[in-house]
Amino acid sequence: MQFKGDFQGFSAIIFSPLSASNLVAAIVDDEDSEGEDMDSLRHSTLNEVGNIVLNAVLGSLTNLMKKRIDYSLPEYSDDKLSSIIKPDQFENGAATLIAKTQFQVRNLEVKGEILLIFTLQSMNYILIQVNKML
Repeated sequence: MQFKGDFQGFSAIIFSPLSASNLVAAIVDDEDSEGEDMDSLRHSTLNEVGNIVLNAVLGSLTNLMKKRIDYSLPEYSDDKLSSIIKPDQFENGAATLIAKTQFQVRNLEVKGEILLIFTLQSMNYILIQVNKML
């Protein structure tokens, strides 16, 4: 999910295939779904989970800094990260913030990573704002 405004960048929530399957199984009743229907259900479920989690993370960050950003709609992808993020998205460089997180859902261990990639200008701005708050 891309974002822009007072700071700009790209965000993603990344799950291993096993963790993604465990999360989808815990959220939806997939016993009656098969084939393409299951793929569509998996994609839409993971897309919505990403939307909720990433909006919460970015919303918390912007609220803390009293700033504003606009989000694009999230897009589900099962590609490698290198094929999702294009170098031309960050012409002047980028800084990456990775947050490892763990969810406990119905006794299923689901692990994921939240990835926030900021333009260098945005990261410098954020660091200045954090130093002011400290």
